[in-house]
Amino acid sequence: MEPLARLKQHNEHFHKSLKEVSEGIWIAIGYAVSNVSVVSTTLGLVVIDTTESTAAAANILAALRTVTDEKVAAIIYTHGHRDHVGGSSVFAEESIAEGVRVYARENLQNELAHKPDSLSPDEVLRKRAARQFGMPLAVGTERINLGIGPADRPIDGLGAGFVVPTDTFSGEFFELEIGGRVFHLMAAPGETMDQMMVWMPAEKIVFAADNFYHSFPNLYAIRGTMYRDFEVWANT
Repeated sequence: MEPLARLKQHNEHFHKSLKEVSEGIWIAIGYAVSNVSVVSTTLGLVVIDTTESTAAAANILAALRTVTDEKVAAIIYTHGHRDHVGGSSVFAEESIAEGVRVYARENLQNELAHKPDSLSPDEVLRKRAARQFGMPLAVGTERINLGIGPADRPIDGLGAGFVVPTDTFSGEFFELEIGGRVFHLMAAPGETMDQMMVWMPAEKIVFAADNFYHSFPNLYAIRGTMYRDFEVWANT
């Protein structure tokens, strides 16, 4: 199969949908580079990761409102890459009256989640990231997909919605109970050292974050990040 045909075939992974993978648990696929997971509880919704932009988060929230009118009770960051933390304010604004709780590991690194000075190292990294993901290319003709996500995802409010965590943990394990659902937050360094996986023991469901995806582990991001420790990732 020709490379262009392979790229187009790869788009099937990013077909936009809100899938209920278990009762009261949805995965939003194809709205952004990364998926968003949502769990219904008696206290409200728990949102696991929030995409890279406020525009993408708003689209996901609109889709959610077709299946549930529950408010957001909590947000969990699996790690600090921008495509997992950049849309949080959209979900936080839909929170229950007493305010949304945001959970993360204590060593969270929100890479590219803010607006740096034009000459800062982060700004250089931002420009190289744009090249890595082919952002200057025309959608549909030159940029077929991003390899890990759809080519035409919205980027308005890119990184603008980051909300600082209200609750962090520093050990290997933290048990969280929200509205009758139990979440085990487990330190799981791999693609990043601040990464966690979320395990729901009663449902036997794991949210693996970026420690598992369809491609070979991305041991070095060509935008210029540090090499990922393969042995640590493999052990996780």
